[in-house]
Amino acid sequence: MMEYADYIASWIRKIDERLSGPADHGEDETLVESVVSVFSDIDGIKSGLDTYRGRVYFGGMSSDDYTDYRGDLEKLKGKLEWHMVREGMQRTASSPSEAAPSVRVEVNPTVSASSSSNADAAATSNSATNVLGSIEADAKLSEDEKKMLEALLAKVEDEAKQGGSGAFARIGARVLEGIENATPGVVAKTIGYLASVAAAHFGLV
Repeated sequence: MMEYADYIASWIRKIDERLSGPADHGEDETLVESVVSVFSDIDGIKSGLDTYRGRVYFGGMSSDDYTDYRGDLEKLKGKLEWHMVREGMQRTASSPSEAAPSVRVEVNPTVSASSSSNADAAATSNSATNVLGSIEADAKLSEDEKKMLEALLAKVEDEAKQGGSGAFARIGARVLEGIENATPGVVAKTIGYLASVAAAHFGLV
């Protein structure tokens, strides 16, 4: 019987496979809608997705003309990965072919989440700096959103160290809310940073 974590991982694989192929509005849209439908119980699964933004259509135009389905797939992948990290899920597939790559982040080519605590601290610090730089350069985020995210990200490490997994999950959720309007690359990088902090402090890889 497939465990829930492995079921989520199977959908992450589907997203990866779709993103690795050529863009196809029909297939991309279908997968976005399927993921949202299957995981409708995850809070905020639709938030920040281009597919569900309200629009006014003009003659000769369709949703395919400007809906960023590829970006939505990147965001959904990040949401699913973060859900697994936040819930402390471990994949339990019985064979390598059944398991998707774990949510494991190497923020520095020479320093991984399985290194010593000092190396972990340096890695996550470097990652935070990179994430902040990307957020600052993201034209889709307002100045107020950037300031809020900077303040939240400055507290992530302390919350993980002092407040435990519950406090970390709460501040992580606020960070995710703050990047709803960000570009897919910034969303992915931010979630990667949160995953690296979780791996360093709680062993969730």
